[in-house]
Amino acid sequence: MSYKTLGFYGIEDIDLSSKKVLLRLDLNSPIDPKIKNISDDSRIRAHAESMKRLLEIGACVAIIAHQGRPGDSDFTSLMEHSERLSKYSGYSVEYVDDIISPYAIKRISSLRPGEAIMLKNIRFLSEEMIEVPPEEQANRIYFRKLSKHLETFRSIY
Repeated sequence: MSYKTLGFYGIEDIDLSSKKVLLRLDLNSPIDPKIKNISDDSRIRAHAESMKRLLEIGACVAIIAHQGRPGDSDFTSLMEHSERLSKYSGYSVEYVDDIISPYAIKRISSLRPGEAIMLKNIRFLSEEMIEVPPEEQANRIYFRKLSKHLETFRSIY
């Protein structure tokens, strides 16, 4: 059985040119407790290619991710993550120090083809700390608020 038969599509299977895409990445990386910098960026390097492919076809990409949990030593913003994604993809990934504020929404709405932004660590939102199955994550308030400014389509793997 192919992934298309299961209802999943690849980046090349959907016309994403000029479409605003919310890309959730698993960038959780080890943080050096002494200097508070990323000590292993292998997850970031792995995701840089997918993000690059989206930008090359002209998608407008808003990235959400998390790093650690509030109160843990590895809980941090995603500024360094966005810098490393920029480095490995060859595309600028602007860090937006918010998630659902009017400025963040305005920045998503103004994205142009081939542009990418990374929103603040979504674990700054209390609802992100509640464990729910993946199929229920789309019902979260922040996702519903952001999705009004993005294109909707099936999962991309």
